[in-house]
Amino acid sequence: MKKTIFIFFVIFLSGSIIAQTNMLIRKTDGTLISYPTNEIDSIYFETIPFSCGDQISDIDGNTYNTVEIGNQCWFQENLKVTHYTNGVEITLITDNSIWSNLGDDNTDKAYCWFNNDISNKLIHGALYTYAAATNGDNSGNDVQGACPDGWHLPNATEWNTLIDFVGGWAHAGGAFKETGLTTWNSPNDGATNSSGLTVHGSGYRADSGPFSGFGNYSILWSSSESSSTKGWYLRIDYSNDGAFIDDTYPKSRGFSIRCIAD
Repeated sequence: MKKTIFIFFVIFLSGSIIAQTNMLIRKTDGTLISYPTNEIDSIYFETIPFSCGDQISDIDGNTYNTVEIGNQCWFQENLKVTHYTNGVEITLITDNSIWSNLGDDNTDKAYCWFNNDISNKLIHGALYTYAAATNGDNSGNDVQGACPDGWHLPNATEWNTLIDFVGGWAHAGGAFKETGLTTWNSPNDGATNSSGLTVHGSGYRADSGPFSGFGNYSILWSSSESSSTKGWYLRIDYSNDGAFIDDTYPKSRGFSIRCIAD
């Protein structure tokens, strides 16, 4: 598993085509590095091996910590991206009535910030419809969806593998939840974060539009469908230390995303 650093070159010419000054390299964080071109004799690209635990970036420049749990490598944070890796923008919907008209399908792609407050982005990430999470791919396996290159939306089997590794359903929620009451409401039962997944109580957006459950629930999409209108998701609650895979709610609900390495 590798990550690629993309470097864009801009050459500024002055006076004539053979009169040059510096080569500027724009990094993905927006900063520029300048090199006199008369000091450059060759240019090559290098891939840097990725090790789980390293940070990775998405197309928008957001960075994520990663954690190895068993034989899986996971994002330690919820996805925040607003574009797919091909540059296509995901539709931001703030209005409740517009959100309520989204279909429970694989085509109505939308995201939002909880309570339409972008300050929730840093810790809680975005909330996505199933169609946005999967980018319309309902095949169920190795679905990249909104995740960066080299990562994908976990399917229900991969969530089950993670749950089994931490000891099963009864206490998996506690192993996943961030401890304390910073992002979870009291009592945050059984929270140990022994897995390192560091799940927050990020709430959700109902298919009718309103936001709910902040501090009470974390609901995370899988790529697996249960029907044409519903998908499987992982639910974790503040009031117990279990974890549940469920399909009660329709695809137009806004849930969080955690990506898993290919």
